[in-house]
Amino acid sequence: WLVAVQNGAGETALVKMRADGTGLKNLTPAQGRAQFSAPTWHPRRHLIAVSAWVDGARDMYLVNPETGRMQALWRDQATDQDPVWSPDGRFLVFSSDREGTYNLYAYDFEFKRLFRISNVIGGLIEPAISPDGKTIAAASYGIQGWDIATMPWDRRTWQELPLPGQDNRLRQPAPAAELKAAVTQAYDPLPSLRPKTWAPFGFLDERGPVWGFQTFGQDTLMQHFAFGAFGYGLLSGRPFYSLSYSNEVFYPSLSAFATDTTLISAPFHAGTLHEVVQRGQYQGFSATFPGLPSIFLQNQWATGDTVTFAFNAQHISDITNVSALGLPDNLRPRSGQTNTVSATYRFADNYRFAYSISPEGGSLATLGYERALPALGSQYSFDRVWMDWRRYIPLPWAHHIFATRLSGGVNLGDQAGGDFFLGGANSATLLSNVDLRTASGIGTRSMPLRGYGFASQRGPAAAALNAEWRFPLWAIQRGVGPFPFFVRNLHGAMFVEAGQAWEGAFDWRRSLADVGLELRAQTHIQQAPTEVRLGLGQPLVRPDGLAPWPLVYFDLGSYF
Repeated sequence: WLVAVQNGAGETALVKMRADGTGLKNLTPAQGRAQFSAPTWHPRRHLIAVSAWVDGARDMYLVNPETGRMQALWRDQATDQDPVWSPDGRFLVFSSDREGTYNLYAYDFEFKRLFRISNVIGGLIEPAISPDGKTIAAASYGIQGWDIATMPWDRRTWQELPLPGQDNRLRQPAPAAELKAAVTQAYDPLPSLRPKTWAPFGFLDERGPVWGFQTFGQDTLMQHFAFGAFGYGLLSGRPFYSLSYSNEVFYPSLSAFATDTTLISAPFHAGTLHEVVQRGQYQGFSATFPGLPSIFLQNQWATGDTVTFAFNAQHISDITNVSALGLPDNLRPRSGQTNTVSATYRFADNYRFAYSISPEGGSLATLGYERALPALGSQYSFDRVWMDWRRYIPLPWAHHIFATRLSGGVNLGDQAGGDFFLGGANSATLLSNVDLRTASGIGTRSMPLRGYGFASQRGPAAAALNAEWRFPLWAIQRGVGPFPFFVRNLHGAMFVEAGQAWEGAFDWRRSLADVGLELRAQTHIQQAPTEVRLGLGQPLVRPDGLAPWPLVYFDLGSYF
């Protein structure tokens, strides 16, 4: 026979069934409003022990598995939970806060005596006794969080306590009137979706600082998520905004976004870096099957297959007079309108732990196809495919990880509007700041190399290989006063990278390579998890005229 807790209509009941699932029987049909947990069979008698909340207190009960009759071992103000029998059936071990901190206690079923087994400061819950009866294991809470601790089964160290009595003050009076059914109405997400907090942010455009604020809203049922960031260039006089919305009501998950931002690239030509400033306006929407959990659930795993279909529109306008720079056609940043449709497949099986600094195992793979649509106003005509494969390998030391990334793409069209860019230190996408399950920068045509400026190379084909050793430095686990900002940890990374963007035949001698260091902080801004990265990238291959000193950069978001 199996015994279990059945949940429904806001109440719980004890049920039993045969091992094959038949013969379901409710043992406690008359225990209105009681809450049961952790039922356990006596190893030698036809008897059940269970923790139950009844009339305002949680105590230990014995239950007859035939009649459902319940007998409280005692009734007092303490919370008694997690019962487990010793292998010989003499002792019922449980956790309780009866002396201020959760410790382990043992009730001598044969001689009706109570003992305290442990005396810790942090707390012990959920005990388990080894089959040979010589060791107790339990969940132990301390300054580093939860761990599993063991202790010997040694009755000589136990301290006997007075057996609790029956506290009649715990009796609750019956309701003065019969409860009426609640009035139901359709769920309205707007009251809880409304943004409730904001945080400042800033970055640099070609003229100086851009200052602004960001905010978000999420409804109670996590069916709707909206994000907005708004800023203004103090010297350039240009506005910035980024808006996104996700809907989890339907199947599939639906998302839409709109962004207006400054684009800065630095093509290298004739021994000179040429700064090119453009304005980028992006809009798009997507549908993802079978859907993704909310990013604010902050799951420690990323598992499964997803397929995303999307429409994206971008309009690039020049702020710099590009024609006056004398750049060859293959280095000149493109402007104009591009409208595309895309299909993306992603597979993930990576995971992390509570004190991880990144995924500690598994992989994330992406394969995508995108087609420009001249019939819908696109100035360019191309088909392009890309792939992105990431692997996370745990090292022998705690939370040290070796992470690799192989990415690449090819433009199958006849115009340069589908070219790929190599260089820069930006994170993959806005979504990668908060959720690696949706991260793939190749769809944006940019493959970073942190020792070089953005778009140091461009071409209809590109490939890059990145490798990092990631290591923890300091588990900070602190917030900043009442502000919605929390720092989880500080960690570092040493990296080596190589890549090339090319047209025509591939020539490995044109490849770029770099090494470098990064200092990273895992943070939560409001509820959104992200990373703050300060890095230094040293080019190993320097085209003629490129300065030999390293590139220092600052960025927000996970790299990969």
